[in-house]
Amino acid sequence: MTQAKIHPFVLSHPALVDLPAPLAERLQSEVILRRYQVGQALCLDQQLPSELLLIVEGSARLMARDQGRLLTVDKLGRGSWVGLASFLRAGGCEDVSAAEPVVAAAIPDTLALDLIADVGFYREACGDVLAAELAALLQGLLATGAGGPLAL
Repeated sequence: MTQAKIHPFVLSHPALVDLPAPLAERLQSEVILRRYQVGQALCLDQQLPSELLLIVEGSARLMARDQGRLLTVDKLGRGSWVGLASFLRAGGCEDVSAAEPVVAAAIPDTLALDLIADVGFYREACGDVLAAELAALLQGLLATGAGGPLAL
């Protein structure tokens, strides 16, 4: 994982384009770019992330476990949030790894919480978290034995 300056795509993302000036300024000064190699974890399902990621380039897989096997629940690409469902739940629920080289904008947790408190950001960004929440619920059911193998 390497770090670099903010990418112009970040500032044009629908959830970030109309932020109040103080949040926009913090975003520009606090966000860094991280690069992930194929197979590298962007987020782990048992950990609350320390930053919110916005995929700028590449793709990643949202994974779930079924009888010890990892299955792809969703493919995440440019503009997808990683860690947002975990922040909203206040607990790790996303197992995400790079499907190809990924560049992601990393937003520190304190700024992420302030963004989530912004109504405009919340309205635009939180529609992307359904797959991660669903995967967490399915894993909970599978872990308790409530159902057969997961067929996706």
